[in-house]
Amino acid sequence: SPTTTEHWEDDVAALSRAEGLRGVMLAETERPEQVTYTAMRLRAGTPVIALVESALGVENATQIASAPGTFRLAFGTNDFRKDVGVSAEPMALAYARSRLVIASRVGGLPGAIDGPTAADADTAAIDAACQVTADMGMTGKLSLNRAQVEQVNQGLSPSEDELRWARELIEAHESGASIGDGSYLPRLARAQKIASLADSYGLWNA
Repeated sequence: SPTTTEHWEDDVAALSRAEGLRGVMLAETERPEQVTYTAMRLRAGTPVIALVESALGVENATQIASAPGTFRLAFGTNDFRKDVGVSAEPMALAYARSRLVIASRVGGLPGAIDGPTAADADTAAIDAACQVTADMGMTGKLSLNRAQVEQVNQGLSPSEDELRWARELIEAHESGASIGDGSYLPRLARAQKIASLADSYGLWNA
């Protein structure tokens, strides 16, 4: 529950006693202190994912990402659309997605998590949504339907061609290859990001 509701105290108290808790997603995060206060009430080291769902949350994304206790940012697309009044079209949500991606980078966090696709979406719609997520630089995606999880993971994990390209570039760099033109360092950064993402999916050393 959001920190602004009467249920938050009870939720956090119950979660602080839960065995095997892997993390907490804080709904309607709008200010950095909301994350920090939540983290302080949980067992030490419990990851808190700040779910940003409003214009104010997006505006404060950099501060939220840098707040003590924040593990990662996630985008609550449906509630954000309700708050701002925009459509579900990728262009309408591009600015907010970019803000979360940039804030995550500034805060030293893993890539931001995108919002879910409709629970009844077909495979083509899920693939298209995953492509938008990846193109925006986000590295995870929420899901409302467990049946979508495998397809989402496949859609966001690097392809064989991307892995091959990243391996070749990183190996060349580590062997002392010359920098070449001005596109080299951006390409190397992209290759390193692919390597990191692949490693999180267990693909880099597979």
